[in-house]
Amino acid sequence: MLFRSRTDTYVPWLAPASSQREHRPGAAMIAAATVLLALLGAGLLLVSLAAQYRYVLAVKHAPVPAVIEAAGLDVGMAVFSLLALGLARAGQPARTERVLICACAAGSAAMNYAASDAASPRSVLVYVMPPVFLAVVADRVVAVVRRHVLGAAERSAWTAAAAAALYG
Repeated sequence: MLFRSRTDTYVPWLAPASSQREHRPGAAMIAAATVLLALLGAGLLLVSLAAQYRYVLAVKHAPVPAVIEAAGLDVGMAVFSLLALGLARAGQPARTERVLICACAAGSAAMNYAASDAASPRSVLVYVMPPVFLAVVADRVVAVVRRHVLGAAERSAWTAAAAAALYG
């Protein structure tokens, strides 16, 4: 039996030690999804970083600043993803972090778009997809972890972006 507070929210640091060892149904699958998110994130980070590095290096002609600038948005997305996952595991909202994940993905996609051949839809798709897809997956993992901890529905950070695209 898990210790519950008066608001019926699981509070892991207040739970008895024996209940912390208990696993809720689906916990192993959610943990596996989180590990896969980390692997996917590492792979897509490398793909996006390579595209951005070539682009920034061609503009600045300085390798070290090109690496730093190319990595900025994608590493920022990883940082905000970890913060959001940590907050979700603690049963806390992570709205700001999730919006910042989307902002970093949009910035990274824009940099990748600049590196692509804009005349080729295939080129644009190949360059722009990695950061956007990673942000969508990260947002869903955070939402599922939060729902698993709290048992409550969680709105996606992409809701506002979808509404703006649909009506804007």
